[in-house]
Amino acid sequence: MPPPSRPMRSASLRQPPAIGAGPPAAVRGHARHRSQMVPSRTQPIQPDSTPTAQKSRPHFSSYQQHYSPKKPTKPPTPTRGVDAEPSGLLIPTSWPDIAALQTELLQLSLFHSKSLQKHNDWKAESETCLRSKYDGVAGQYHSVLEDEKMRQSQLNAQALSGWLQNCHDHRGPHDFPQQIQILSQVLQETSDLVTTGMSGRYNQVVETFELWFEQAELVRHDREYSGHGISFVDPLDQAWKEELHALHVKLELCQRQLQSLDILGFGEVERLGQSALTRVAQSLAESIQLMIQEISAMRTLEAEVIRSEREAVSQLVEGLASPRDVRAPRVGIWNNV
Repeated sequence: MPPPSRPMRSASLRQPPAIGAGPPAAVRGHARHRSQMVPSRTQPIQPDSTPTAQKSRPHFSSYQQHYSPKKPTKPPTPTRGVDAEPSGLLIPTSWPDIAALQTELLQLSLFHSKSLQKHNDWKAESETCLRSKYDGVAGQYHSVLEDEKMRQSQLNAQALSGWLQNCHDHRGPHDFPQQIQILSQVLQETSDLVTTGMSGRYNQVVETFELWFEQAELVRHDREYSGHGISFVDPLDQAWKEELHALHVKLELCQRQLQSLDILGFGEVERLGQSALTRVAQSLAESIQLMIQEISAMRTLEAEVIRSEREAVSQLVEGLASPRDVRAPRVGIWNNV
């Protein structure tokens, strides 16, 4: 009876014999099965012609085990008849209401994109229209302005021509060139009297009078309400009065010289009233007249203040000189000062 067959060893336990070794030694004991014997010669390894996919997979070992993450599973699609879970699921787009809302949202998006384009087009068109209208109005304004300048130039030329004609018709003591010099002189002297700032003679006189009048008002107020009649108002000095008189004479002379000109004569004031020559002559005459009236008012106010001061002093002197009761103690006049 033959011995029982031994289990076949794994291919990983098979080891080829050492290369270059001598002939195998005689096996002692029992002989192996032919299928288990290892050949004594090493055969060159032939490349496997079969594809890699057809190679036998090695036996799986527990030491080679590895773990991979669990793949997510797609949740089941809910149907209309089955109630979906309240959370963790998206609203399906197959419902009619959701489809209608999506359609409406798409329409609104398209309308918004078109409205922006229309707004830009309308804005550009409006700017173009307004620019054209502005250019038209500006052109009309410049045209009217040029026409007005031309008419004003013609009116000024007519005024000069009328002035020259009046000089020839009136036959006054001054011819046309002399009247031009007189007008220029009067204009220059009047401007010097009222120079901008306080450097003009007329302005200095007015400033002096205003300061003096304010001081007189303070003295009178203190006398009436405090009861101390120890303050008095002195009249303006003689230099101010002489300067005021000189200004009055000079202004009257300028007024007479201006009236001697033939600019405003012979009933042509209405027709040439808007000319530069007529307006300059009228404004100059009004300024001179107003300054003469102001000088007269300053003289009147100065005389009135001095008269009231004299009356106050007279009343004070009468009060001091009036008889008193003999039995009453008398107070020296120096105590009232």
